[in-house]
Amino acid sequence: MTIWKNIACRAGMASGMRKRPSAFLLAFLLMDKRDGKLFLCFYVPGMLLSLMHFFASDLPMWGAASGMIPATCVSVCFVVGLAGELFTSHKLFVVTERPANSRNLRAQLNRSVTGAGSWSWAAAGMAVSMTAWCVGYMGYARMTSMQRDFSLAHLTTRIESGSAAGLYTHPKRAARYAAIRETLIRHAQPGKFLYVLDLLPWAYIDCPMRQGGFTAWRVFSDDTRFEPYYRLHPDRLPAVILSLNPSDLYLDIAYHDYNISPTGEINAPNSYLATYIRENDFDVHILDFGVVFCKRP
Repeated sequence: MTIWKNIACRAGMASGMRKRPSAFLLAFLLMDKRDGKLFLCFYVPGMLLSLMHFFASDLPMWGAASGMIPATCVSVCFVVGLAGELFTSHKLFVVTERPANSRNLRAQLNRSVTGAGSWSWAAAGMAVSMTAWCVGYMGYARMTSMQRDFSLAHLTTRIESGSAAGLYTHPKRAARYAAIRETLIRHAQPGKFLYVLDLLPWAYIDCPMRQGGFTAWRVFSDDTRFEPYYRLHPDRLPAVILSLNPSDLYLDIAYHDYNISPTGEINAPNSYLATYIRENDFDVHILDFGVVFCKRP
């Protein structure tokens, strides 16, 4: 039943995501001369790939986006083709006779535009205004906001080391990144496994330890998947566990695990990970950005 509920939930999310490229599908259906090759070779495979990524990945929405790329790209051809048919069929800016001079050309254009009807002008104006709005908004957003960071004007500090070397970010975020990276390297046990609760994927790149879990994405300490996973892979049990405190200063987005307090107390004592930490020799290091559990060698 849980599997079917999961499929039903994902199907509902997928139906909402399909509306984006499906809006372009309307342009294809309204065209008089449809290019079936483009539709069958790019649009259909792109949508199928999107659905397969959506249901197969533990990152459904982000996985689906990669499949939508070919479908969305070819959708531009549908929109351009439909626009061309609309302008041609209603003789917007169509000159039927070769004018003798520029004055005759202007008169011919005026007659063509007058015969096109006001709705054609409205459609053209709407297309131009929507395009201008999209381009303007994207340009504004690109210059004023950054993905999972402060606005562009505040990104004044360049990171000099680690996987984020070369990136500019907020000074406080740069300091937080350096502190976490230095802590992970200091407590690293090469050849053993690291697990970061919440979400901090770059930690597995900067720390000289292997990723010790079933996913590098968002996981909390009371996740029920820990027990079956480590029963199958007992050799991957982590020697270092990092739990992050709530903050907006992480270089990547982080979700706090409220089962572990900033003082290192575990509020889900019956969870598999809590039992593992309690029954083994772990040193607890309380830091300003989180708690580090280190298994004694």
